[in-house]
Amino acid sequence: MRSLVLISQMWLTSCGTDASRSVTVVCPMIVEYTPAFQMRAADEVQKLPEGSAVLTLVEDYGQLRDRIRACR
Repeated sequence: MRSLVLISQMWLTSCGTDASRSVTVVCPMIVEYTPAFQMRAADEVQKLPEGSAVLTLVEDYGQLRDRIRACR
């Protein structure tokens, strides 16, 4: 029984985190665009054909900006 307790303690402590490590999260700055520039970009995006690879990239970039805002 004693060895079972010892083994379980060793198993549990091996899953612990290293308290000496510190994690630094760096949130990059978000580039701010003028309303006029945003309107111009919106007009250009609307002209893209459905299924455009560029449209997919723009949507992904928008989601990335949302995640960066949440990081702050």
